[in-house]
Amino acid sequence: MEMKPINEKADTADNDSHPYISSTVLLFGAFIVVEQCLLLRKHLLTPPIFVSFSLELFLIFLFFIRPKIGSRLESVLISIEQLAPFPTPSSSLLMLLYASFVNSYFSAKKGLLLGIIAILCTCISGFLFPFSVMGKGGCLSFSLLIALFVCCGTIFKIWKAKEVHSHDEVFTQYNLTIARYLHDHIANNLSAIILATESKDSMQQTDLDTVQKMATAALFQTREAIRALEYVEKSESKAFTFVHHSSNSSATEELEEFIKEHQELLHALGFDGQIFFSNSDSSTLTEAETPFIRNLLTELFGNIVKHSKADDRYYMIISIDDQNCYIEMTDSPSQDKTGVVNNGSGLSYYQKKILEMKGSFHINSKKHSWSICISLPLNGRWTHSYFFPQNH
Repeated sequence: MEMKPINEKADTADNDSHPYISSTVLLFGAFIVVEQCLLLRKHLLTPPIFVSFSLELFLIFLFFIRPKIGSRLESVLISIEQLAPFPTPSSSLLMLLYASFVNSYFSAKKGLLLGIIAILCTCISGFLFPFSVMGKGGCLSFSLLIALFVCCGTIFKIWKAKEVHSHDEVFTQYNLTIARYLHDHIANNLSAIILATESKDSMQQTDLDTVQKMATAALFQTREAIRALEYVEKSESKAFTFVHHSSNSSATEELEEFIKEHQELLHALGFDGQIFFSNSDSSTLTEAETPFIRNLLTELFGNIVKHSKADDRYYMIISIDDQNCYIEMTDSPSQDKTGVVNNGSGLSYYQKKILEMKGSFHINSKKHSWSICISLPLNGRWTHSYFFPQNH
C-alpha cells in the first residue's frame, strides 16, 4: 500500500462533502426554481433569460455537490445578473447572501473579494435602474447585508478553526501521554532484560525468573497502551477523559509495594542500594497523583540500570507529607555505559512538568557522582493533562 503524506488530506479537504451546506443550497435552489417559473409566466422567454436560468440551475447543482467552487461561481453569476435588464428573483438575492457566507467560511480573503464584487454590482444596479427596488435605496441596505454575511462567514471560520485546534491539542496530549507511558515502563524494563541476559552463559534460575517477571510486566504495559489507543477509535467522544481526584487511603500503600518490587528487581540485576520511604499520618495520595509519582520513580529506577555502576550502592529517599512529595536519589555513574543522564528525554519531560506544577527539580551531575532532588506539590495543585487516561 502506498503511503501518502499527511498534508495531502488538507489539500483535498475542500473537495469533501459538506452536508449542511448542500442541504441549505438544495432548499434555496427549490425556491429559485419555483420563483423563476412564476416570473417566466409573466415575461417572454428570451434567449438571455433562458441562458441565465440554465446557468443558475447548473451552478445550483455544482454548489450542491462541490460547495467551495459552486459558491464562488454562484456569487459571481447572481452579482452580474443584477446588471441585466430583466428582474432578478428575490430567492436569487437570498442565495447571493448565503454564497457570500460560504465563500468567507472557506476563504476569508476570497470571500471578501467576492463580497466587494457583489456590493459593486448591487450599487451599479441601483444606479442603472433608479426605479427598481435597488434604485430606491435598496442597494445600500442589501450591500450592508452582503457585508454582514461576509463577516459572519469569517467569524464562523475562526471559531471552527479554534475548535479543531483545541481538539487536536487534546488528541496530541493523549498520544504524548501514551508515548511517555511506553517510555517509562516498557523501555526501562527492556533495558533491564538486556542487561540481565548479557551474561547468559552464567545465568541461574533466579536470573531467568527475574527476566520473565520483567518481560511479563513489559507485555502487560504494552497491552495497556494498545487498549488506550483502541479506546480512542471506538469512542472518540469519551477518549480524552482523564483520572480526576478521589480520595484513596490505599494509594500510599500501593506506592510502597511498588517501590519494594522495583528494589527487589534491581537487587536481582546486581544493583544494591537503600530506599527510605516515609509518609506523615495526614498525607493521602490521590488516584491522580499516584500514577505520575510511580512513573517518575520508574524512570529513576531505569536510569540506575542504564547509567550507574553495579558495584556501587545507590540511595533514594522518598517522603510524603500533606503538602509535597520529596524524592532524593544519588548513585555513581558508570563510565562504560552510554547515555547522558543529565539531559535524557525522560528526565527532561519530568523536569518540565514538575516546574509547570510549581515544584522544584535539581540535578547535580559530576564525573563520579550523580544526584537529583525533586519536590512535587500535592493536594489539588495538579492539572489533568499529566495523568494517564482512564476507561482504557
